[in-house]
Amino acid sequence: MSEFSDASPADFDDAAVPDKLRELVNAGLMDDETIQWIAKPIPYYFSMGSSIAFGFGLYISVMIISMTLMLGYGSHPGGVPDLLIISILCSVYLLLGLFLLSFPLQTRRKTARTVYAVTNFRAIVVQGTFPAFNVTSYYSADFGDIFCKQKANGLGNLCFHTEHWGSILPIKKGFFNIRNVTKAERLLQELKRTKLPE
Repeated sequence: MSEFSDASPADFDDAAVPDKLRELVNAGLMDDETIQWIAKPIPYYFSMGSSIAFGFGLYISVMIISMTLMLGYGSHPGGVPDLLIISILCSVYLLLGLFLLSFPLQTRRKTARTVYAVTNFRAIVVQGTFPAFNVTSYYSADFGDIFCKQKANGLGNLCFHTEHWGSILPIKKGFFNIRNVTKAERLLQELKRTKLPE
């Protein structure tokens, strides 16, 4: 059974939620607002974005290392200045590759500092790295199609808002890699239904 299966306002003091995140959520609550559900995502390394970045980083790093080795064993008709310029360029691209390779670690670090909550008014996402935490609220008017997917291991994703990067790329917003995702889905469906204008 999920540790959040019987969530109530009192469960906000659960030890799984870091104190700093708990304070941020508490500080933003209105006078008549109460937490109906709260969960912390299970930290993970690979999301779709970090997987793509890792793939590009691996490709760039392998290509640059291969090119550097080839330059090291080949002849250099241009002399030392040309070789120095090429080496500097290779170093820059290698640093870019290593940065992209670090995305899975950055993803895990970010999810370790994330908490999700549903109150009687809204859905809340607290995310970031101290001291730069972001608190994002989604009210019923912000909800689009609420889509829930639970995995075989009991973890699941709940998407309820879509943003578009540019004009073509949709970015799904919601709660990711959480336990008892169906409980959060029921609460959001109820919130969407009761808060819509007559």
